[in-house]
Amino acid sequence: LQTETAMFSVALELLERCRGDTRVVFFAANALAGKVRERTFSTELDEAQRGELVRRMRESFAATARDASCELASRRLAMGLANAATKLGPEAVKDIVSLGQTVASSAGVDDAAMRVGIELVACCAEEVDEAESTRRRALAQSCSSLTEGVLNMVSQVFKAVGGASTKERDALRA
Repeated sequence: LQTETAMFSVALELLERCRGDTRVVFFAANALAGKVRERTFSTELDEAQRGELVRRMRESFAATARDASCELASRRLAMGLANAATKLGPEAVKDIVSLGQTVASSAGVDDAAMRVGIELVACCAEEVDEAESTRRRALAQSCSSLTEGVLNMVSQVFKAVGGASTKERDALRA
């Protein structure tokens, strides 16, 4: 199944239908993240299929991010979404960064959604940084308009945690 494009559909169906089983959700998210990294995503799926895949991954990310028991699956989806977005182009990257900001901003400081939302933003930054030089510039320029919003979000997180030492604050400082 890993070698076929049908795997995308199967993994998405598992994510959408089996949210109560964290093992199945993690398996599906991990499979999607790995499959998006392969050339299959760019070569065997047309633009409409790639767009639909990312749309459904976005929806699954937003849903799993709100469930603390699915935090690891959300992190895998974040990696896959960031990779897919950089392959789709600047507008997709902006869209995924905005999703990360929205998820993180709608959560409490000690909430899994805050952690995975920030992780999604970080994954996008890493993927943009690792993109081939011809695409990196356009991707980075598209994200530059979001920099102020990302910095504001991180500042709000620091203010919310105050002086208390928490694993989230320590992770953000690292």
